[in-house]
Amino acid sequence: MALHRAGKLDSARAGYERLLASLPGDGDLLGLLGVLELQVQRAAEAELLLSRALKSPTADPRIHLRNVNNLFALLKAQGRDDAARELACTELPGWPEDTPPSASERGTLQSLTEALAIFGQEERALAVLESVLAYFGEDSEALTLAGWLRLKCECPEAALSDLKRACERDPSNWQALANLSLAHTALGQPAEARDAARRCVRAAPVYLAPECPGHEATILVLNQSPVEIANADRGLRGLHFTMNYIAQASGVMAEEFRFASVFADQSGPFPELPHADVVFNNIASGEALSVPGVQERAVGLIERIGRPVINHPRAVFQMTRQKAADRLNGIPGLRVPRIERYRRDLDRFDDIRAEIARNFVYPVIIRHVAADESSNSLLSDKKTALLVRDACELHSFLEDISWEQFYAIEYVDLRKADGNFRRIRAAFFPDEIIIIACGYYSEWMVAGWRTNEAGQSFYDAFPDRVIDMQRALRDPETVLGPQFMPVLEAVRERVPLDVFGMDFDLDDDGHVVLFEAQSTAILLMPHGNVPEHLQLPPELDDRVNGAFRRLVRRKIAEPG
Repeated sequence: MALHRAGKLDSARAGYERLLASLPGDGDLLGLLGVLELQVQRAAEAELLLSRALKSPTADPRIHLRNVNNLFALLKAQGRDDAARELACTELPGWPEDTPPSASERGTLQSLTEALAIFGQEERALAVLESVLAYFGEDSEALTLAGWLRLKCECPEAALSDLKRACERDPSNWQALANLSLAHTALGQPAEARDAARRCVRAAPVYLAPECPGHEATILVLNQSPVEIANADRGLRGLHFTMNYIAQASGVMAEEFRFASVFADQSGPFPELPHADVVFNNIASGEALSVPGVQERAVGLIERIGRPVINHPRAVFQMTRQKAADRLNGIPGLRVPRIERYRRDLDRFDDIRAEIARNFVYPVIIRHVAADESSNSLLSDKKTALLVRDACELHSFLEDISWEQFYAIEYVDLRKADGNFRRIRAAFFPDEIIIIACGYYSEWMVAGWRTNEAGQSFYDAFPDRVIDMQRALRDPETVLGPQFMPVLEAVRERVPLDVFGMDFDLDDDGHVVLFEAQSTAILLMPHGNVPEHLQLPPELDDRVNGAFRRLVRRKIAEPG
């Protein structure tokens, strides 16, 4: 073991093998030799040795738990989740009573409980940790792990107690603060949840991905602070990146570019930032940049960094839904539905209804000013958009919502002959426009339906729509007509962004009807939870990522 710790692995292996000749079934020796083989990347030999170790009748509970944990590490590294789930279901011994774990054993126990929880055995993981938690004292990491597990086991009151202690012990423990926010949410305490989220953001204002030898550049992303914590299981990267294209790129291009992030909307002194070759502004909503101080803060960070910028905040500020409509009005062949912004005022409901009646013909779309197109807004109780049929329905809806402001948008009926609706999405880059998605549904809002049961049932009922979708993506100009691409090129000329997405459809006269154009779009369509026959052509992702690579390299090469 001394040779092993010193890195003299060949000598250590020889020693282990000599000992195993006399003790061929010793679980401790088999496990240690298995770890050594894992360190030299002989995974097959390591798995064989660790599996033999777990069958050893001589190993005490501490060694058995250590060997299980190391086998978990091997399976996780290989991406063998099914085998890891099977391992998580095997019987485990309890920790010996009155036996305080050593420092290394504490690390083993924490790692093991995390693995058990990740692979579906939250209650067993909590039982293992609870059997030794008293030995950890007021250790912030152990209390955080206990609180996280109690949340998984739907015990938010107990979780709250552990997490408060973890935060008191270490106020900079962002994981404890993130889970504390979730515990408050589970207990119906939104103000406390938001406060914990703010503290979490202050504790972890910067993220920097691990360095890889193949990185050609570092991209620093200016991100917006989360108001609420939705998930604490995705690590610091998951805290910083919301689900839009740059978040997708930070995963799929992790070995090409080193991604960093800073919460750029926080007041106070600027945090210490990593070196960057290019900056990507992901405060990607004109609404967010309208908040006093946010745009100034983001621009100040950019000036301090002094590197080229993709989607500059001043450009994004010009692309609220209403400003985008004003900017794109007048393009030949583009139909821009009328849009007006209203402040919800209980004392002016009658005036608001009268004004909407003057400006629009029912039905009319009522949408939250910060809402994105999403099928979730139809499936959720907290709707972000609604098609209202008349003034009475409008009045009832405005009474129910708590939005301070909303848009009224002209509804353009684009139903096809079979009564269904279509939405097309294009990704815009300086050198390429790519049709990346085409979807159909029976409702006016067509978004994300391939990934859920309702949408999949729709496509099962209308199989010809699957064929139409694939044809439109593989040969859009033939299917949609040659007139639409010059319209999109004119849109690109007017939009001041480097990269953005646009949703649209074509009316019966061949005009492109704008749904929305904005920089927060998802440009890589989801593949998970999508049946094989509803998968989109994979070459579209390759084209999008290729265009992004060219954009980054061009920005870095810009003079000055």
